[in-house]
Amino acid sequence: KQRQAANARERNRTHSVNAAFNALRLLIPTEPSDRKLSKIETLRLASSYIAHLSTILISGTQ
Repeated sequence: KQRQAANARERNRTHSVNAAFNALRLLIPTEPSDRKLSKIETLRLASSYIAHLSTILISGTQ
């Protein structure tokens, strides 16, 4: 019974993490736009995109 509860919690956690990755994928511009990124690609591109946007903001204020 405890094992089933733990498995259910892990399934919910996994679904939550996957939903967050899917939401993040929608915010990252990719070419082609329908290409599904892996989790590591998503994180790397998101980090790069944030740095790019930060650079634009910094250069725009000077």
